[in-house]
Amino acid sequence: MATALLRFNFNYGDLIRWLKGPYPCNHRNWTALQDCIKVIEQLPPPPGWPKVNLPRAIKVLQQGCPLAGHCHCSFDSVLQRNLHPPSKDLQKEAKSVDEHLRKEEKLSYHILLPRFLFRFLFGLHLALFRVAYKNDDPDPRLCVDPTSTVSKTDNGNSNAQIPDPGAHRGHDKNPPIHYGTAFMRQLVWLWNLRISYPQEEILQLADDVSVAFHRILYDPLMALVFATV
Repeated sequence: MATALLRFNFNYGDLIRWLKGPYPCNHRNWTALQDCIKVIEQLPPPPGWPKVNLPRAIKVLQQGCPLAGHCHCSFDSVLQRNLHPPSKDLQKEAKSVDEHLRKEEKLSYHILLPRFLFRFLFGLHLALFRVAYKNDDPDPRLCVDPTSTVSKTDNGNSNAQIPDPGAHRGHDKNPPIHYGTAFMRQLVWLWNLRISYPQEEILQLADDVSVAFHRILYDPLMALVFATV
């Protein structure tokens, strides 16, 4: 991966695009999708809900999100974060963390690079790597923390640089998201399912967030903002 990155002049976005092949969803039938949209855009939104911005949705499908943004991190902050020692919990659970990382690699798309290359990656932020505990679960959960700072001069907390939804003109940096009637439709579906199968157990995977992100294209350059060591 380091050799490939060198081949692309350390342009991390180009490396990701090359790895994925035709990046902007060229396999989609855009003509059929546009035909569907022509029908949908004539339908009024449910009472109390805004009109769906279909042109922006298409743009996200083709270009990835966010459609606009600017995150700044001084090189001094990158140096501080690179030298920042692992948390005590992380050191204490080193073996368990290593096992979790290996397990999660099957579900992730991590690109591993030699650590010294951080000096050459333009626009790099380094998020802190931590472990967290949920409720009474004794096993630590791995998380990348882009919120915390390591000193008073550290400006590498990328989450603090994300604007509030809809706060900027055009909403391209962080568009407002509305779930419309999705929850009500879920309740109706469960109600009908219970009527049809009154004695059966109904299993809901309410905590399976991994399925929520499979079809949203992510801007390749944003990976640099949430890198870690």
